[in-house]
Amino acid sequence: MANKDRSEAAVAAVISVILTPFLLLWDAWVLKVLWGWFAVQTFSLPSLTLYSAMGILLLVSHISPTLWSASNQVAEDENGQMWCLLYRVSHSVIYPLFMLVVGALLHAVR
Repeated sequence: MANKDRSEAAVAAVISVILTPFLLLWDAWVLKVLWGWFAVQTFSLPSLTLYSAMGILLLVSHISPTLWSASNQVAEDENGQMWCLLYRVSHSVIYPLFMLVVGALLHAVR
């Protein structure tokens, strides 16, 4: 049983390493779009490049690491690392998509 847990942990780690750059790019692109729609026009701020959006995301996640924090340890212990990884990845895709849709609706109304 412990060998299965180790192999599951190794697979989850490899998948995390592979997906992280793509999820960061996705999140940065959503931030860049939302920033352009709201911060640039409202506060006369400069536009963000994709690279500066990634930097801001990294900075904010370093200051407040909520999604990957130790509070998820209970869910990981109960459900296994692959389920926890699936939750994190789905949250990393669906939440920015939801924010983009809401932002697009607000931008269209304005």
